[in-house]
Amino acid sequence: MDAASTRSANGRWVWYDADDAARAGNGTAGKGDDSLRSELREWLEQGRIADRNRVRTAAYDEGAPRLHGTLVLVSDPRDEETKHGLRYLATNGELVTAGLSRFFIGTMREERFRTRLLASETPIDALLFVLSLAVERYFDWMDRFERQLTRAKSQMRDTNGGHLFQFIMDLRYDLLHWNAQLIPLNEIRFAAEETFRDARSGEAFSVYRLRLERAQMLQDEYESEIDSLLKLDEMTINYRSNDIMKTLTVFTVLLTPMTALGAIWGMNFSYMPETDWKWGYFASLAVIFLFMGVIYWYLKRQGWTENLLRAKARDRP
Repeated sequence: MDAASTRSANGRWVWYDADDAARAGNGTAGKGDDSLRSELREWLEQGRIADRNRVRTAAYDEGAPRLHGTLVLVSDPRDEETKHGLRYLATNGELVTAGLSRFFIGTMREERFRTRLLASETPIDALLFVLSLAVERYFDWMDRFERQLTRAKSQMRDTNGGHLFQFIMDLRYDLLHWNAQLIPLNEIRFAAEETFRDARSGEAFSVYRLRLERAQMLQDEYESEIDSLLKLDEMTINYRSNDIMKTLTVFTVLLTPMTALGAIWGMNFSYMPETDWKWGYFASLAVIFLFMGVIYWYLKRQGWTENLLRAKARDRP
């Protein structure tokens, strides 16, 4: 694999892009470029883009800093086809990328993207600019996530069916996924700070750091909201369970006279004078309903039947 080279606007560093070489014709664009040093060419030829994140820092040549690795992001947690990887290598004088066109081009027009990247003062500033675009994509994903979270809160307020818990758990899974996307981006930030000490004072590093902090703030706030929704869902379920048990208990107590008297009169004794009474059947019904009325009056007086027979609309202030 070879790379097409482009010199930065200030002429101090060179960007080698393997994607440009591939688009130019089967990766031949950089074969005649003697400025692509053998070490960089060997790094490019190490293989395809890995399917996992990795960051490495090392001394390049003699004491010069070097940061290289692979960044893999998945824009849809339920679709592995949305996984995109970027290989990168940054030194004091070179930035080498592979997979950049499929990774970020689309966040802005390609011409503007290349101009902005080549306007960077140093290769590490250019790499941080690229990573800042990754965090910007993260905000777009978070906007979609926020709409789903708002929908969950609306459903929690209006109605809380059994399906809502699963919906909230899906949101929790999505949030874990987005958190996993931030981890390698934060790791690269610390690796860049460790390897290129001067980069900390640059604008690119400041923008990248602030975007990461903003993304982490969103992550923490959304996590707090989801925890609140889960607790509210649990409280609602407990309240409804208690309400159901309370209702069943009241009905059981109300039907106790009927159950008790029915059991007595259902016994097979040979002498039961009530069965021969002309008005025995109606008297038994009267006794049953009388006891039920007394029990209901007592329960209501104690306040144990509150809200059992009220409609939902009446409960709202």
